[in-house]
Amino acid sequence: MRVLNGLFLALIFALNAQTCAAQKDSLPPTTATTLLHAANNLDERLLIQINHWAASAGILNYPAELLSNSAAYTVIGIPAGLYIYGLATKNTTATYAGASTLLSVCVSGLLTEGIKNIVKRQRPYCTLDGCLFPDTLVTGYSFPSGHATASWALATGISLHYPKWYVIVPSVLYAGAVSVSRPSLAVHYPSGI
Repeated sequence: MRVLNGLFLALIFALNAQTCAAQKDSLPPTTATTLLHAANNLDERLLIQINHWAASAGILNYPAELLSNSAAYTVIGIPAGLYIYGLATKNTTATYAGASTLLSVCVSGLLTEGIKNIVKRQRPYCTLDGCLFPDTLVTGYSFPSGHATASWALATGISLHYPKWYVIVPSVLYAGAVSVSRPSLAVHYPSGI
């Protein structure tokens, strides 16, 4: 059990250090130094369609931002909560579920950041003309989406440990909603989610 506790703490610190380093080191060029162009392929046209939902239904802006922002907390909070609950109640199933789900989220985050630094695809709002309401505070590269990857890692981990419909359905709906919120905010292309 002490080894599991140490692993859990090491994962928390590693994820935090990896996130801070990625935000600091992978800043893309600003819109002012990037030539904007019109949507000319399926990926770009689909992004514009998803991004322009907000123009016809402004009520979708706030939920998209809320979902995107919540992912950073849920992908750590839910596994950590399961792990702490398992320790407090001496429930090894919950302890292992929390630790293994957190491990999958951390590994997916490291892989995502590695791929981003290899591919170096700019964010849509930096290169694509016609993006509405972009979340220009997001820095780094676009492909693949770390939010979507972490949300799906969380949904998969939780669903594998608790294979009940009332766990799987909300997990999948949440991961899908987070994924769609990213192109809605013009920070990821649909092919990157």
